[in-house]
Amino acid sequence: MKAAANNPWVIVSGSVAGRSHVQAEISCQDASGWKALEHGWNLAVVSDGGGYSEAARSASQFCVAEVLTKLPDLVSGQRWFRQGKLPSEETWQALSSKLCAAIRLSLLEKQKLSRAPSQDWAATLIFSLFRVQGACVFHIGDGRAAARSSDGNWFPLMTPFKGELTNHTVFVHMDYWIRIPDAREARIFARNISAVALLTDGCRHAAFKWNVRDDRTGRHSDPNQPHVDFFEPTFQSLRRLAGGGKPPEVLHQLWEKFLLEGTPALKSERDDKTMLFAFLLQPSP
Repeated sequence: MKAAANNPWVIVSGSVAGRSHVQAEISCQDASGWKALEHGWNLAVVSDGGGYSEAARSASQFCVAEVLTKLPDLVSGQRWFRQGKLPSEETWQALSSKLCAAIRLSLLEKQKLSRAPSQDWAATLIFSLFRVQGACVFHIGDGRAAARSSDGNWFPLMTPFKGELTNHTVFVHMDYWIRIPDAREARIFARNISAVALLTDGCRHAAFKWNVRDDRTGRHSDPNQPHVDFFEPTFQSLRRLAGGGKPPEVLHQLWEKFLLEGTPALKSERDDKTMLFAFLLQPSP
């Protein structure tokens, strides 16, 4: 598929090691990427490599590369894609699940060749195919995603999967998400948008309202709501920097510095941090 020309979206992405990995001298195991497609579409992907094995980094990088390579070919012949229309949720679920099933098999082949246990090749996956008129989102595992509507409201794009145990999730290499439909999620959002953000768990403390304690019952809940005080200033700052002519490489450097220490929550985070932020340079009011 040919790259899109005159893409109205500006996209920055970055991955930085969390404090625990820095202290252990382990590289960041997250990955992210994006691609501008034809007919006004863009594709964004993030993946969180689980655990402390170097294979986890390979797994996350592989998952991102596979989505960026294979999804454009899968959708290019679809009428809804060529017409710039959002697919049905059923169509998107079937297409994305088929893609991830193929990625899982390829990932397991790489794992067998490496002779490392399969859990060392653990990685979550979030990807979104989006345009001004809305977004398609699919994910396996945890992480978060949000979008800004054209009227300035931020809303979640997905619900992270949580197992029965604390901090338990599902990964691409497992067959659990194939056998249990609730372990994977496909969503369609048919509303005009001006920004999209995909992030791994290391950014959730800074960017989302997710672990709220009820003082009356003592129980915790997950509202899964984007922090407007985080996202809106970030959106406005990025738009101002890009509009001021900052070249992509400078935006990338500034973005990684922001992920390292841009807020107290980001600066103190022990987990690896990845966030991909896409925005319209001149969003409609």
